[in-house]
Amino acid sequence: MAQPLLYDFILAYYPARARLMLVEKGVPYTTRPLNLLNGESLRPAFLRVNPAGTLPVLAHGDKTLTQSLDIVQYVDESLGAGGPLGGDGADPKLVAQWRSQVDGFDGNLFMTAHMEGGAKALMEKLGVFREKFAAARKAENPDLTDVYDRKLAAMAADAQRNKDSAALEENERRLVGLLDAAETRLGAAGAPAWLAGSAYSQADVLFSVVLWRIAMAKQQSRYIEPRPAVLSYYQRIQQRPSWRQVFAPSLSGLTAARLVLPALIKAWWAGLTGRY
Repeated sequence: MAQPLLYDFILAYYPARARLMLVEKGVPYTTRPLNLLNGESLRPAFLRVNPAGTLPVLAHGDKTLTQSLDIVQYVDESLGAGGPLGGDGADPKLVAQWRSQVDGFDGNLFMTAHMEGGAKALMEKLGVFREKFAAARKAENPDLTDVYDRKLAAMAADAQRNKDSAALEENERRLVGLLDAAETRLGAAGAPAWLAGSAYSQADVLFSVVLWRIAMAKQQSRYIEPRPAVLSYYQRIQQRPSWRQVFAPSLSGLTAARLVLPALIKAWWAGLTGRY
């Protein structure tokens, strides 16, 4: 069977889960990058792969998985050698508990909440551009009218949620609860090194992505450093080869500039010419 194909965007929260799991399991895979900022994920070819127009997507044989947790579970259980990460050193019940708690936190909403005013305004402009880009592709592809209508409705709902103070506060509460639970677990006397036991597991994959998102938002001093056990854990996962491979590029300002600036230019030109 051919290698898994991961549709990915290096700055995005949910694709990072899939990417880290693939690397930790040592699974060779092919990447198809799509820039979520400039409309690439709204093109008809991709919507025929995933009508929701979201990332990540993992295509492998006759399987096409479009939810990050489904991808993580599939890779953990079915790909690579040796069974699920952690083996006998990870308690499956604890893995499931951490999986559920981590999934209650929205890394995208968190990033929006911690953007500075100028950056937030630019992202809002790109959001308007993507809506017009999707509407233009809808007009060109009448067979996908329903798909584009659903996507446009989802985009509008996301834009409203990003401004909903109650949603932002609830997401903050969930993050604090998650970090406090991790601090209690990791800081207890005689506690194991990892969240679900003595070995690194799927639970650590998912929690690592949360910590990476905090780092992307430059909020370590607020959320990580006041929690000594979480800080020690964060320092340890940064030493793993997978951290450097999966996350180091996204934490570079040059990477962000390389992806954001062309999207802004594209949006500016479309607004100037009226051609989306």
